[in-house]
Amino acid sequence: MELLVERLARRGLELERWFELERSEPAEVRVVREDSLAARLPDYDDSQAPVLRPGGDWREPLNTTVWLRFRLCRPASWPVQDTALVAERFGTYPLEPAFRIGRELQRIQGMLYLDGKPYHGLDQFHRLIYLPEGPEYQLAASVWTGFASLEWQPNPVFRLVRIDPGANQLAHDLRILADALKRLDADDPARPALEEVAEAGLQEIDWTCPGGASFRHSLTRAHQKVERCLAALEPAPYEPTLVAAGHAHIDCAWLWPLAQTREKAGRTWTTALRLMERYPEYRFLASTPLQYEMVRQSFPESFEGIRQRVQEGRWETLGGMWVEADCNLPDGESLARQMLVGTRYFERHFGIETRVVWLPDTFGFSWALPTLMAAAGLPYFVTHKMSWSQTNRIPHDTFRWRGPDGGEVLVHFLCTPSLWPGEHTTYNGTLLPSIARGAWTRFQDRQLQNELLVAFGYGDGGGGPTIEMIEAGRRLKQLPGFPRVEMGRARDFFERLEHKLAQRRDVPVWDGELYLEYHRGTYTGQARQKRRNVLSQRLYHAAELYAASARALRGAEYPREALEQGWRLILTNQFHDILPGSAISEVYEDAEQDYQRLAAIGEQVLDRATSALASGLDLHSEALVVFNPGPYPSADYVELPSATIERSPLPSQTSADGSQLVWCEGVPANGYRAFPLDSVAPAPIANALRVSTRELETPFWDIEIDDRGRISRLYDKKLGREVLPAGELANRLVVFEDKPLNFDAWDIDAYFYAKSRDVDRLEAAEVRESGPERAVLQLTWRIGEQSVIVQRMCVYARLPRIDFQNQVEWNERQSLLKVAFPTAIRSRRATYEIQFGTIERPTHRNTSWEEAAFEVPAQRWADLSDAYYGVAVLADCKHGYSVHNRTLWLSLLKGAIDPDPDADRGQHSFIYSLFPHAAGLDGVRRAAYSLTRPMLWRREAAHRGSLPLQFSAAHVTNPGVLVETIKWAEDEDAMIVRLYEADGGAGPATLVLGTPTQAVDEVDLLERNPQPVSVDGDGRAALNFRAREVKTVRITPSPSGRGQG
Repeated sequence: MELLVERLARRGLELERWFELERSEPAEVRVVREDSLAARLPDYDDSQAPVLRPGGDWREPLNTTVWLRFRLCRPASWPVQDTALVAERFGTYPLEPAFRIGRELQRIQGMLYLDGKPYHGLDQFHRLIYLPEGPEYQLAASVWTGFASLEWQPNPVFRLVRIDPGANQLAHDLRILADALKRLDADDPARPALEEVAEAGLQEIDWTCPGGASFRHSLTRAHQKVERCLAALEPAPYEPTLVAAGHAHIDCAWLWPLAQTREKAGRTWTTALRLMERYPEYRFLASTPLQYEMVRQSFPESFEGIRQRVQEGRWETLGGMWVEADCNLPDGESLARQMLVGTRYFERHFGIETRVVWLPDTFGFSWALPTLMAAAGLPYFVTHKMSWSQTNRIPHDTFRWRGPDGGEVLVHFLCTPSLWPGEHTTYNGTLLPSIARGAWTRFQDRQLQNELLVAFGYGDGGGGPTIEMIEAGRRLKQLPGFPRVEMGRARDFFERLEHKLAQRRDVPVWDGELYLEYHRGTYTGQARQKRRNVLSQRLYHAAELYAASARALRGAEYPREALEQGWRLILTNQFHDILPGSAISEVYEDAEQDYQRLAAIGEQVLDRATSALASGLDLHSEALVVFNPGPYPSADYVELPSATIERSPLPSQTSADGSQLVWCEGVPANGYRAFPLDSVAPAPIANALRVSTRELETPFWDIEIDDRGRISRLYDKKLGREVLPAGELANRLVVFEDKPLNFDAWDIDAYFYAKSRDVDRLEAAEVRESGPERAVLQLTWRIGEQSVIVQRMCVYARLPRIDFQNQVEWNERQSLLKVAFPTAIRSRRATYEIQFGTIERPTHRNTSWEEAAFEVPAQRWADLSDAYYGVAVLADCKHGYSVHNRTLWLSLLKGAIDPDPDADRGQHSFIYSLFPHAAGLDGVRRAAYSLTRPMLWRREAAHRGSLPLQFSAAHVTNPGVLVETIKWAEDEDAMIVRLYEADGGAGPATLVLGTPTQAVDEVDLLERNPQPVSVDGDGRAALNFRAREVKTVRITPSPSGRGQG
């Protein structure tokens, strides 16, 4: 029966010639070469604009917006339901293969306005547009010319056509039957019936006079016959059901900037609204509140249409996050804010409580995610990305995902087969019988359920479902031999699934991270973006902490709007193609402006808050007020500009750059302390530091340096232990050849280690500082002819951390810079910091799973410990780690060439640290927070006030429980404290509050569902933690404690 399949396909192609009963002359199109919204209006004067010549060459510059304006009139004899606009040659040429990643996504696309209002999107897949009654149509298309450098592109032509519904519907019939028969085995029981239907339809067509009246009537009869025959058939009762949701994945920025995403969302979603008018059964889902806000601002008519469809239950808002964020690089509070800001947006604008976290394209998922989702009341999770793993496949597609604290969420992987070579599944699916059967065939948990979720529609750059897809869905509703397809919503699917699985005891559980065995370069590439993200998170942590403290202590106004504006910019730039470094250069130029804006907001909030607190202190003399935004009492240095204070009341040293390095110990956690400047200066101490270009000695370490700048010996004087294996070098910088097979910016492939060169061209070694508080050895290496590393190795008299401060001029291409620290530790597992906790990973390569995890993400540190000793590598803004056998590796810089050929070129500034330690991780956490949450300071004149000279907004008596975040509540006049249990053990903890309280409640991550907590008379709240639990507490201050000073 292969001949029948070929006949169906061939006849379907022939029918395309006969779709149109009549066609109008091409419209006279005038080109307005200015990006002005006024050009959409019917009365816009385009009389001086040039006419676009039909058949001419498209010559508009790339990455610009032009307006194409034209008028059309529907003939009175044409039925409205059969009248459509056709955009011929719009983004369809050339048909050559694409050589650059996503090149087809960068072709021309636009928004069609009808009588001044957004009506429909235009792109290469959406060129047939049904029109309303008319009959006069004033049309204007805002056309983005894209980024694709095409050798030739014809001018688009716009005309009205009268569609032959018989030909159109029959073509859909034949297409579906051809695909079905091609997919079915020869002995499939459903095949004879479908062959009979197909043959009957073909026989009904009268080809004696193609295009004539009898031919046209025969097409209608053939469609009606196929429709009747198929209606009489139905799938076998055991066939599964596919819940099909229309979808258009729109990357917030990738091969286009954010500004173009605003247009993509507007035109894609407007198209979805038009399709809903024609197809009542059609359901559409879309995530990303950022894009909804873009549409609300720029396309208010479409936004109101979406609101109406949401209320009808036909449009599903979901996602659970502000954007579809990366889940490895943002810190824990950022992931919490993604959920908080995203879900509140949907509640505010649509009255909808989101339940589904939709992250189909994110590059792996932190183990912290299910804990945070469960804490936020987001019980369902969807992705497909794990199918991209290069080596191993997660053994389930429906399972419960258990987080570090034992919280669980229900996960379903999209199993929609991809038509893109090399990709197993997709969120950019289509609807065909073969796709439906392929989804069920790929699904691994058929014993659990007979219903799957599939998403269909063109995506990445938007566009969404097409008429062909929805028509296919109609024919797949009960096609014999294939799963039933029903339009539906993701939330309804999950709620049915949850109910079905509630009593089952065989539901699989995945307890750990969902590590993607691919795209490992995203932990390192576009390093400046990652540093800006870290600095922004740090700034907003401090700004919120001290703004909340100023509100609680002095009644100061809490700047909610300003902070939310800044947080939205932070969260936007954590999108999974921005922060990971896989976008074009224009995206990072825009990001730099965003970071400047949010920094200005955050710094103003922080300055006003610390000023409000300092001005309320009761100071009898001038003081240095030091603010500690970390969760531990301070034990570190703060660096002040030259001449900030004439005489330090604390141990200090003038640095080589003229600044003052001051030792500040005992500043309370999450608080401040005032140091009077009239205090007697401490007596000078004997210099315990000794430094030369080959040796450094501190109270903690004996360090030897080889003739090329590497550490050849590191001896722990306190514990009497050699840290390095004999004969091995630490702080060894290595450049690896980094030429991945496919995705240059995304990937580090497993063979990268096969070719490398040590950074050993030491050009200079200079002692910059020699005590008494800090010794600094500056080392300068050259890499090739264009790259230079200037590193300051810093050791301290009172601090055991060894810091490596780096200034790098980086110009290497397709190269990966890493640093190695071999240790004398033997352990089969290493510990890495993730959001709100840690994860252990193997150091061996016993199985394919461990072998594939040769580069892994972490937040601020990785540690290798045995029962008595450990070594940790810390970093202020680096996230790519590896611990293999006894060596800790940290990735520093990457040099990708696609999609940004100049990625990471130029200046970089970063710090990494080495922290050998006695057994246990408490010291590692303290060192990491000290490195990444440096103290702040103000010089304050003497004045009266009522605030104490030292203060902690909140801290915990149990050192294994950390206060991570303090902010003001979103809705109530109350303080929010977010804590987590870090040691991995359940037990009580006492939260000590710095201000009088009226009530304390545990709330969820979204600050809802309060449960009262008992508080004693000293402001101590008794809490109980599960192991690794993240807990959110709301503190309602006592009115008597407000407005002091």
